[in-house]
Formats: sequence, structure tokens, C-alpha cells
Amino acid sequence: MNWKGRLAVVLAAVAGVVDAAGLAGVGRYSSHMTGTTTHSMVGFVGGDHRLLVFGILAVACFLAGAIGAGVVLTHPAARRPSATLAVLVGTETALILIGGLVMALLPAGPWDAMAVIGGFAAAMGVQNAASTYLLSPHERTTHVTSNMTDFGCELGMRLRGWAGVATGKVLVSPDRETMVSAAFPILGFVAGALAGAVLHLVAGPWSGVAAAIPPALVTLWLLTTDQPESTS
Repeated sequence: MNWKGRLAVVLAAVAGVVDAAGLAGVGRYSSHMTGTTTHSMVGFVGGDHRLLVFGILAVACFLAGAIGAGVVLTHPAARRPSATLAVLVGTETALILIGGLVMALLPAGPWDAMAVIGGFAAAMGVQNAASTYLLSPHERTTHVTSNMTDFGCELGMRLRGWAGVATGKVLVSPDRETMVSAAFPILGFVAGALAGAVLHLVAGPWSGVAAAIPPALVTLWLLTTDQPESTS
């Protein structure tokens, strides 16, 4: 696994920590926009307008983070993947820190919770865009669903071989690299979510601030370590 694959696992763990901190701290997800959208529609039909506003804000902030990443990715100075990643992960760190400080220092009211998840969701939008365009075209690091799909499909393509059944002419063949790149971020996210839950038990509302430490270390690593700038 090259440095981009290893970084994908670390960023998946970061997303797990942030998602767990937000869920434990204010009761909302910050990286799962599918569930947030569904939750919002349920709130809309049920007359819970606050839930609807909350969902719209989270989705808008996630989208804003991805848009911001796109602006950075197309900047004339963005020529080296590792340097551009450092800028984007550094931005993500700042957004997580803002959300964490709101969670730690302000009363746990509904508007404060929206500010927390707004910062966290924007950070996840930045990270997901960065990993998709700079690590691998199919590398989503803020949720498990797509990686689980790839991993499951790769397993399915191997079942006939394991069972000794002929496959004949097929559309696609199993690919070890795809399987590995799907499996390890899943494990990273699970480990991060577990660490985030434990962190909240230990640090309470300050867990959001602590969640900014891992991406800050990633940014420092990217800035101080020369990485091969190949696309492979």
C-alpha cells in the first residue's frame, strides 16, 4: 500500500472520530449526508421544522466544504498532490477545531448544536473531496457505504473461484488492489469511531477539540515529509 492508501486509512479514522464526537456531543451525524437527508424529510413530514433546518444546514455545510475543496484543487498553485492535501487537511483541521470549541464552550442548545455540526460537516466535505480527487477516484473516506460496496463486490467475484465453479466470459475480474483499498478504510473508520466514543467518555464536550489533533498531525506530516508525486 503506497502513501496515498495509508493516508486514506488515516483520514477514514479521522472521520470516524469526528462523527462519533458529534453524535455523542450533540446527537447528530456530521459525515453521513444520506442519513441526514432522510432525517430531514422525516422531520419535514412530521412537522419538526427544527429537524428540517438542522438537516438543510448540515448538507449545505458539507456541500460548501466540497465546493471549497474544488476551488483549491483548481488553483494555479495546486500542482503537487501532497502540498494541496496539506492545505485541504489543514482547512479541515480548522473547521473541526471551530466546531469543537463551540461544543466545549457554549451551552448545549439547538443553535449551538447546529454550529457544531456545521463545522464538522464542512470539514467532512473538504476531506471527502480531497480523498476522492487526490488519493483515488473511488476513495471515500468519510463513510463506510461505498467501501463496503466495493469490498462486498470483490468478495462476490471471488466466490465462484473459491467454490471451484467456472466463471466463463465475464464483464469484470477480481482486483486485489481494489479489495485492499476498500477494506482498510472501513477498518480505519471503525477504529476512529471507537476512539471518538471513548474520547467523549474521557473528555466530554472537549472531545470535538481533541478530534482536531489527528488531522493537524496529518497536515504536519504532509508539510514535512517528501512524498512521491506520482498518480499511482
